[in-house]
Amino acid sequence: MPHPVVVRRRSLRYGFTLIEILVVAAIALLLSAIVLAGFNDFEAAQSLDLGSRNIASFIDKARTQTLSGLGGTPYGIHLSSGSAVLFAGASYQAGAPGNETLQFPGGLQASSISLAGGGSDIIFDQLTGDTGEWGSFVLSTGVSGSPQKTIVVSSSGHVEVQ
Repeated sequence: MPHPVVVRRRSLRYGFTLIEILVVAAIALLLSAIVLAGFNDFEAAQSLDLGSRNIASFIDKARTQTLSGLGGTPYGIHLSSGSAVLFAGASYQAGAPGNETLQFPGGLQASSISLAGGGSDIIFDQLTGDTGEWGSFVLSTGVSGSPQKTIVVSSSGHVEVQ
């Protein structure tokens, strides 16, 4: 009598195991974290660049208004850690009706304010646009080790971002 043929069935497995899914999820999470960290650094650098240009433009606006003779008075900038105030007159008066405040965007902060005379005001001369309060200050996101920009105001009143 012939031997019976034993047929073995192979079990076919469809789908993924839980371990495979967890490994793929962990890899995707790791890649997302790396990309997000790079994006945050890029966003901070862009915010710093745009913010520093806006602040330099704001300072230049005070010089331009002085040179144009607007109101027959000099204009200046009062610097604080989170804002700059454009004011009319020979000295800064908090809360004066003509003051124009620029809040530093994106949490940017000014530090190391180093102006001739030791104050935090830059006042422009009506005839020349020069300033006796030339100097510089550092603009940063306030996070240690983050990029920063230095804004320099020359004695001739010109503003440069470094």
